[in-house]
Amino acid sequence: MVFGWGGSDPGPSTFLAAMKDAELVVRALNLGVDGFNRWSFINRGDLDGQWQMIETWNRETKSMRKQITPAPNSYFVYGLLSRFTAKHSRILNSEVVGGQIDGLPRVFPSALRSPGGKLTLAIINDAPQPWEANLAGKNLEGSRLFKYQVTSEDHDNPGLATDPLGTFRIESGGVAFSQKLPPMSLTLFSSYRLRSDSQGIIHD
Repeated sequence: MVFGWGGSDPGPSTFLAAMKDAELVVRALNLGVDGFNRWSFINRGDLDGQWQMIETWNRETKSMRKQITPAPNSYFVYGLLSRFTAKHSRILNSEVVGGQIDGLPRVFPSALRSPGGKLTLAIINDAPQPWEANLAGKNLEGSRLFKYQVTSEDHDNPGLATDPLGTFRIESGGVAFSQKLPPMSLTLFSSYRLRSDSQGIIHD
């Protein structure tokens, strides 16, 4: 509730709030947390703040909406992260060299391998600046990964498309590939190829 709560307070639905939620998941996965619950998928948005991930309620007329639409920010940030995290995935070791400001880390990764062997790497950059990142995987040679990303420039966009933005392959030896991590962004590299209208991965 650090961004606000109560009534129709929009604080919980802001881009910064969505990034905070995603960063909590990414960092906690590395600590061994097995599951997460976010309040609240179909919240009305006029009782205890705008927590909803989909818009089902017209706050002006106090009536059900005729069309259900994504709630900007929470749906596309927290939702993007959850689309690629199959149940019972194993957390792989990950390490960041650099990515600090004034001695504090600002880049946070979490790497998952699904029971079926699919890879997903989620990276949060919560800094106000971009980073040039060199990514490499040990014992992952030959893996093909699709890139997905939500940045601060995508804030408040109810029609955002989260289609793959590129394809990369982890080669043996040295740097696998380089990418820019925009300021205040969530970037995913995953073996799963999902378009915006594809169903998310629940189990594999």
